[in-house]
Amino acid sequence: HELSDSLTNYVTANCKLAWLGTNVHFLFGLFGFGLLVGSKAFFLYGRKIGNIAACWSIAATLQCLSVVNQGIAEGGGSGRIGDSFGSNIVSLTIEYARLLFSNAWNNRATLSIMAIALMTYSFWLVVKFIMDSRTNDVG
Repeated sequence: HELSDSLTNYVTANCKLAWLGTNVHFLFGLFGFGLLVGSKAFFLYGRKIGNIAACWSIAATLQCLSVVNQGIAEGGGSGRIGDSFGSNIVSLTIEYARLLFSNAWNNRATLSIMAIALMTYSFWLVVKFIMDSRTNDVG
């Protein structure tokens, strides 16, 4: 790799997919942890205590996400426009998905393509479950 004048420029040129993947999966892990904490308390202690724990869990998760979101918006810290991978969590995730899909397709990465297919199928199953739940509740 060539020398770079900053870490941000180096990561952008050589490690963008890995860097975005690390950040996005950290955020998904944070979501999952918050969900597990709240749901465990809800199912273990019942609705009254569970609602309190769920509120605390959601509040803590949102605070963590707020800090991370601010860091994403600041980017490399230079203040220059375009010196970051995204302006917020959503744009960071979209950029990661775009890079992931293009990398899998361009490199014919079989395992990555299979993972994307399974992820797409799982989203379809969630949508189907929600739609089936709505029709069963009505009838």
